Amino acid sequence: MIDLVFHQISDSARSRTNRDPDWKGPTDHILLTTSVILDSVIKGVTRRSITRGSEAEKAFINDLRTGVPAITVGTLNTPADIDRVAQALADVFSTAWDKHSKEVCITKHSQPWWDDECTESLSQYKTKKSDKSWLAFWQTVKATKHKFFDSQIEDIALSNKRPWDLMEWVKQHKLPACKAIQYNGQPCYEMDNLWNALHNTYNSASGREVD
Repeated sequence: MIDLVFHQISDSARSRTNRDPDWKGPTDHILLTTSVILDSVIKGVTRRSITRGSEAEKAFINDLRTGVPAITVGTLNTPADIDRVAQALADVFSTAWDKHSKEVCITKHSQPWWDDECTESLSQYKTKKSDKSWLAFWQTVKATKHKFFDSQIEDIALSNKRPWDLMEWVKQHKLPACKAIQYNGQPCYEMDNLWNALHNTYNSASGREVD
């Protein structure tokens, strides 16, 4: 049987694949091992971001509220007209994003709840190196965590109505494709039972005296 090792084409010249027959199990396969050269420093991923609920987010939304209505739409009779308006809309979003977003570096230590107050508090602690500054940093982190997770819970509980998102082991339950009609507490699987349920439900007053 043929076993394969997948890696980047650029690594094919410097990577060496070895066959290890001594590690062979009960199947007819043998293990293949490859030495992969890693950089001494793993760089984080850099991207632009706007912190949710921050003043920058409010300013970004305000710029959109001002810029989008100011676009001159005019007539949209040709594809060129549509492209013109679409480009103007894209320019408004791009300008507002570049103005209010900031570049952040995402590493394995990045936390979604970390904000500017945490950064400032940590900087104060590194400068002063005192127990008081450490306590202030710890309190800032604790308050920031509570604020972040409370907002997450509120968003899940009130906005998207998906409380199961709060628990990793519980997923959204799909509704059954069909559900049996019940009459007098008994499911109706047969046509005769269904007809009897329909007849007795909609003709329950048949034959009664009318006042």
